[in-house]
Amino acid sequence: MPSGIGMSNVAVEGHRVVTLVQKQKRQWLVALDAATGREVWSSDLAPEYENQMGNGPRATPTIAESVAYAYTGEGILAAVDMKTGGMKVWILLHKLLHIGLMNSLL
Repeated sequence: MPSGIGMSNVAVEGHRVVTLVQKQKRQWLVALDAATGREVWSSDLAPEYENQMGNGPRATPTIAESVAYAYTGEGILAAVDMKTGGMKVWILLHKLLHIGLMNSLL
């Protein structure tokens, strides 16, 4: 698994595993090879997220039709191509008030 902080779980499609982590003062969507654990690609999504309840991204990515949907700590929704890590869409959502609850796109 990639090193970094965050509270996201993993989502799996085929031989790819994706999760959100915070490292290098940024939030990243990271794809790993399920068999080897090696990083396949990483996509820089947003600045680091800091919160008194714990730093880093919280939501678990969701995958549909080879697109990973990731929701950052401050409310940016990103759609990322599972093969390349390339951005499909950026949607800036309103700033959310986090009260220690986990967020999910499901």
